[in-house]
Amino acid sequence: MLDAETLESFDHVIWRGSGHAAAAALNRSQSSINRHTREVRRLFGLELQRLGGEWHLQGDPSLLLLEREVHQRFRLRRGQHLRLEAAYWWRHSLEPCPPPGWCTGRYDLAGPRRPVQLLKERVIDAWIYADPDLPDHDPELVVLRFSDAAIQLITDPRHPLQQQGALQLDDTSAFPTLALPDELLPEAAKAFRALGLWSTPSRMARYQFDRWEGLCEDAVTIGYGFGLSLEVQPGLRPLALALPMRTSDALILRRDVADQLAFGLLLRDLRRRTAHHAVGHLDYQLLDCPG
Repeated sequence: MLDAETLESFDHVIWRGSGHAAAAALNRSQSSINRHTREVRRLFGLELQRLGGEWHLQGDPSLLLLEREVHQRFRLRRGQHLRLEAAYWWRHSLEPCPPPGWCTGRYDLAGPRRPVQLLKERVIDAWIYADPDLPDHDPELVVLRFSDAAIQLITDPRHPLQQQGALQLDDTSAFPTLALPDELLPEAAKAFRALGLWSTPSRMARYQFDRWEGLCEDAVTIGYGFGLSLEVQPGLRPLALALPMRTSDALILRRDVADQLAFGLLLRDLRRRTAHHAVGHLDYQLLDCPG
């Protein structure tokens, strides 16, 4: 059995994308991180391969996954050294004081594919994301929605549509609207395209402001905002147009550990952090905590 520090170093390299980032997050030397990573690879006969900018295991990971399960249940029981990844719009709510017992991640993982993999492999313990691309039908995961918000179209204040009164959806057809590759957000792509939106792709593999909301600063391009994301889109304003779409932030967990007290405490903490947004915002409300 591995000691907690060695496996923690290895998992943080995979989660955070580099040994340098892992060392900074854990306040350890780069040499310690490298030594721990070599030890895990040697013990389990694994290699790490860089694919699409992320580290992936090569070899049979079955024994490592069993080891991770033991360590995860120990972390959850103690309520310490827990790992939380979240969508970019959560950074300002979770930093610099994350929930007690939790460390937070990169806030730049675009789409659900990579976070779902990290959850299933027990590299992270929880993930915050939003509709419409939540993994509701995955039998290994539990999706706990705790907010409800209207999706709005946002633009630079100089955008021509900001100068009009009430708008119709057809009014947006003359302008480019942000889009991501379909493989990143297939359900979102389908929903927005059904409304005549999602027309101008950004090849953003990881979240970057200048490759997403920042593109709206041309005063022509239209983007999207909802709930907490409106607070991290400085200078952009919603259009006077109600979309027939709503979304929910959700906490996603592995089903086999979802009954742990640490997750109930985390949900209550997340609701507390977002309560201010629910006051005076008719398009945003908190849902009852499950359980």
